[in-house]
Formats: sequence, structure tokens, C-alpha cells
Amino acid sequence: MNEFVRMKGVWDDICPFQITSIIDDRDGLVLSIEDNRTGEQKGRFRFTAHRAYRNFNEADLHGYWLELGGVKQAGLYVAEKSDLLNWAEERCGYDKLPSEIRHYMVVSAEDVLEVLSFEPPEFDVV
Repeated sequence: MNEFVRMKGVWDDICPFQITSIIDDRDGLVLSIEDNRTGEQKGRFRFTAHRAYRNFNEADLHGYWLELGGVKQAGLYVAEKSDLLNWAEERCGYDKLPSEIRHYMVVSAEDVLEVLSFEPPEFDVV
């Protein structure tokens, strides 16, 4: 069972936002966002030490939202309990995943991107 807690930050000033690009390269996983109303306010989440991620269209997650107790509003969340972490641990080549890994979820107006990362994302207003 997944249990997510909403994290507060300067990205809340851009909510509701949409993800405009996802880049995974040697600098980490970078999600560029902009406000969904005017496109004027912009920002960037950067996960520098991520282990894995998955991206879904928000509209395709009806069953997932039911499991979580309802649709989440745009923002950044961290899981207190995580089926994704459990799934990853069952498949890893070690006895356990490192305890520092957390399950983060970025919910936008159209996408839900989930990340397994050692650290919360850095955020920059651009």
C-alpha cells in the first residue's frame, strides 16, 4: 500500500503545473515545469542521485488514484510506504535496497512521474 505525503516548496507557487520536458543524462533526471494557466512561471526539478523512474499520463491512473484515496493535486510527494520500493527491492541483486532510497512522486496537470532517489530533488525557478 502506498502512502504519500505532500512536500511544500517554492514549486507550489507554480501549481498547477505541467511537465514540459524530461531529461535523463549524466547530470541527473531533470523535469522542466511551467504553470498550466499562462506558461509564464517556470521551474526545474533535478534528481541528481536517482535509481529509477516511471511516467504515466494522469488520466490512465484511475485504479492507482483509488488505491491512494483520491487524485493528488499538482505538487511533489514522498512515500511513507511504497509498493514501487517493495517491487524494486524484490528485483535487485542485493539483500535490500539502500535505506536512503525514497519514492518521490511529481504530479502535474497531465503527468505523474515517480522517482526512486537517494535525495529529494533540487528545485530552481527559471
